[in-house]
Amino acid sequence: MSSPRKFLDKPALSLEEQIKLLSRRGLLIQDPSRAFHYLQYIGYYRLSGYFWPFQVPNDHEHKFQADTSFD
Repeated sequence: MSSPRKFLDKPALSLEEQIKLLSRRGLLIQDPSRAFHYLQYIGYYRLSGYFWPFQVPNDHEHKFQADTSFD
């Protein structure tokens, strides 16, 4: 069993880094300022629950299905 401390060592990402991460995972973000706004006021963690239906099943990298957009 891995140490719980391992998860606490993960650094927080800035909003810009969160947008880049979502883009790298295949989410189409046509208006980064809009994505920034929602991430700032709603938060990545809260929004992440809504991402699940749009992600590739059983993918540990949390890639998004083709043509999935932030809109």
